[in-house]
Amino acid sequence: MDERSKESLELLGTFMTGLAASSASLDAQLQESRLHAVELAHRQLVVEKSLLKMQDLSAELSARHVEHNELLSEATNRTHEIVDQLGRFASLSTVFSSVSFSFWPHIVFPVASLVAGSFGLSPSVFRNLGLMALGEIIGLGFTKLNFTSIGHMEHRVASNRTSS
Repeated sequence: MDERSKESLELLGTFMTGLAASSASLDAQLQESRLHAVELAHRQLVVEKSLLKMQDLSAELSARHVEHNELLSEATNRTHEIVDQLGRFASLSTVFSSVSFSFWPHIVFPVASLVAGSFGLSPSVFRNLGLMALGEIIGLGFTKLNFTSIGHMEHRVASNRTSS
């Protein structure tokens, strides 16, 4: 073998060694890339499962939100109905309280004066009419006194509120 062949063989050996080293390095990098790809695929599956779970939870939360809004709307409607009924009862009680304050003295005092003034006496139309008129006058005085004292108390309450 001549010198040139030896050099060619050495060059070929060096080339093959470099090629083998390069091939081993590429193989290691390929194996590492495959491991990263498998790990990445696993992570992607985990993320995908988490997203599906979040989607299900989001749908359930949305359904609960709609149901909750419907219940709140229903409760609001019932509350409005109750407030309306309470308002009607309050107006009725105001009417009844004003009627009871204004009319009962005109009924009770004349009857009481008639019974008390006629007790043990013989019946008399003129006396009975006089006693009824006296009872009515007393009822008017009582009503006037009652409304005056209520007005005075309302004025005192109002002035206390403004001074506070």
